[in-house]
Amino acid sequence: MNHKNNATIKRNIWAVVPAAGVGRRMGKNQPKQYLEIRGRSIIEHSLDKLFGCKAVAGVAVGIAPDDAYWEKLDIRNKKLLGAFVGGSERVNTVLNGLDFLSNWATGDDWVMVHDAARPCVSLKDINLLIDKSLEFNCSVILASPVTDTVKRVNACNVIQGTVNRDELMLAMTPQLFPVKLLRLALRTAIDNNIPTTDESAAVEKLGKKPLAIRGQRTNIKITTVDDLQLANIFIDEQDSMIEKQ
Repeated sequence: MNHKNNATIKRNIWAVVPAAGVGRRMGKNQPKQYLEIRGRSIIEHSLDKLFGCKAVAGVAVGIAPDDAYWEKLDIRNKKLLGAFVGGSERVNTVLNGLDFLSNWATGDDWVMVHDAARPCVSLKDINLLIDKSLEFNCSVILASPVTDTVKRVNACNVIQGTVNRDELMLAMTPQLFPVKLLRLALRTAIDNNIPTTDESAAVEKLGKKPLAIRGQRTNIKITTVDDLQLANIFIDEQDSMIEKQ
């Protein structure tokens, strides 16, 4: 990593929100990103956090080809560039998003990828992500330290050992990369059938080492009904703090 004065670096930063998944583990009839929290869809809450970041120039959303919900949302924000058709896997959707962004972004710009189902991310953490990327001139992701004891088990769930958690973190989003680097990483992963569960994993396969910075643990990814209940609580708390300011 190269440490530089962030005041000397100027960047155009865009955002891609992959939202083409169906969220089967939620057990609902509609994709989880369209379930509601406080009368608004999860994805709307997630987008609001990106819209609220002054450094983000525009946001693109990747939706499923048969999405029947997106057009029903009333999102009126000039930073919303529009929706594009996602792919069969997350890696395909994000790559499609970079292609869509090419109408505005160049290879020298940067892109932030954020899960549609992470509505509780704080604007403070998003700004911290950008500040650290500028400070060290590198790719950066939000992550949370592992606090529970981690066990390694076999196929029958028999414990094989205890993992040292001091070197472990749980990856979150947003994750921020140069457009050119992320495009190369995703294309390489697809061409070589490399399993890729987040964008950082693809970049790491190129030998790059993004910086992981500690984000708030409330930045949960909504996967189950229990997560949805927690998100209601966290968003209530965030809204209360805003009202008090």
